[in-house]
Amino acid sequence: MLFTNSELLLKRNIEISLVVKNIYLYFWSTLGNLLYIAFLKPELLDPANFFRGWDYLTINLVMVGALCEFSTGSCLPRQ
Repeated sequence: MLFTNSELLLKRNIEISLVVKNIYLYFWSTLGNLLYIAFLKPELLDPANFFRGWDYLTINLVMVGALCEFSTGSCLPRQ
């Protein structure tokens, strides 16, 4: 949830397409969250601990969310 407020700042510039804005947003959000994990909770980077506590329901929810984002983005008109 780190850097989620940057979406408003990023999407104000109407000269850049929405697809490129989303790429910037996802990249910087992912990078910021990985840095947060690396510095504050480095034990989560161990492959044995990374998905600890996940079950089939959690995995399915993540997959449905990702597919919904992809399908929504593909249905939006291009700028």
